[in-house]
Amino acid sequence: MTFKERTKKVFSGIWEYIKIARIELIVFAAVLAADLITKGIVEAVMDPFQRVVIIPKFFNLYFTYNPNAAFGSAFGLDKLLTPLGVKIVLLIVTALAMAFFAVFLYKTKGKHITGRLGLAMLLAGALGNFIDRLFIIDGVRDFIQIEYFGLNLPLLGSSFAVFNIADVGVTAGVVLFLVYIIFFSDFGKEKKADEKSEYVLESEGAEIADSAEKIESGAVENTVSEIETEQSSSERIEQENEK
Repeated sequence: MTFKERTKKVFSGIWEYIKIARIELIVFAAVLAADLITKGIVEAVMDPFQRVVIIPKFFNLYFTYNPNAAFGSAFGLDKLLTPLGVKIVLLIVTALAMAFFAVFLYKTKGKHITGRLGLAMLLAGALGNFIDRLFIIDGVRDFIQIEYFGLNLPLLGSSFAVFNIADVGVTAGVVLFLVYIIFFSDFGKEKKADEKSEYVLESEGAEIADSAEKIESGAVENTVSEIETEQSSSERIEQENEK
């Protein structure tokens, strides 16, 4: 097969997928658009590090730039690399992850909607932050801040890490995809089948044991009955002989 034929086959497969994957593609586009639009609006109307209280002691808009991964985590890379190095590593890892999940999403066409939606949301969130990290020098634009009702909790502080719509998409996507893996995928079905088989085997084993006990009990009762019958016959014969 020539390169031209392979390319044609690939694009033909993608087009066929697009025609049957409308729901996940709509979700993907909606999450990505919501993320980029909200970031753009916040950046246009707020200054960096400006806070707008929406619900006191619970929900704020706090505009900041995050040079690290989702929810501000750098996974220790900031201690080993320069900020530029961290940015490059995160870009590479995100690109590889998106490629992997894009292929996975293509492979799950026609599968349960939970897995498809989870992958679509995960990809949209990853792409939203990838675009920020690629084109914005200061980092990913974050603006959602959740406070713990004025409490200062051990190890957690007074608020959750500032995040954005893309982070929400990634988190929700991971949760939905795990639900798909556990309950609706071939792996989940095999696990359920194994559990059912074990239950059936245990039930059959219990029934067999119960039947064996009943048979054994019946055999013992029959033996005792036969012995008693033989004793009664012997006693009658002895009585007749005495007469």
